Amino acid sequence: MKKLLLLPLIFTFIACGGTDDETDNVTDNLDDDRPFLEKYDGFGYQADGEYFYFSDSATFLKYVSIDDEADGNYCMEFQEGQLIEDGFDYNISIVTNNSTSLLMEMTYTYDGENYTDSYEFTVDATGNSLSVKYDNDINDVDLFTKTSITFASLCD
Repeated sequence: MKKLLLLPLIFTFIACGGTDDETDNVTDNLDDDRPFLEKYDGFGYQADGEYFYFSDSATFLKYVSIDDEADGNYCMEFQEGQLIEDGFDYNISIVTNNSTSLLMEMTYTYDGENYTDSYEFTVDATGNSLSVKYDNDINDVDLFTKTSITFASLCD
């Protein structure tokens, strides 16, 4: 007899145990563990005439530096592997692409010396602010804000 009394109670818990999608979406955004490039695919950030754009594709990063002179804007697109730019032969690699940051390294040779530059990108919890740390130096960090200006509008 006790089993029969528990049966309606179990059905009540099952019927009321679901969550609505709106609550799930808020939780998903707070606990988002997707890789950085997937999470910020299509996002752009700007500060002081510089722009970074992220993409979850082969060309994972685009950079623009606004040039107010007649030469036009300086535009670069980054993919893993070799990049020849302004006479330099760079090797680009993604070291880390986790849920909180993207770490990119560029190795190159200049005057017979080998160099490695690193760039760590981190976005705040709101998604509106990007920090870029250069060469793992906590004192060398730039802050950028989210922008709706597209890469194509600056570089085409």
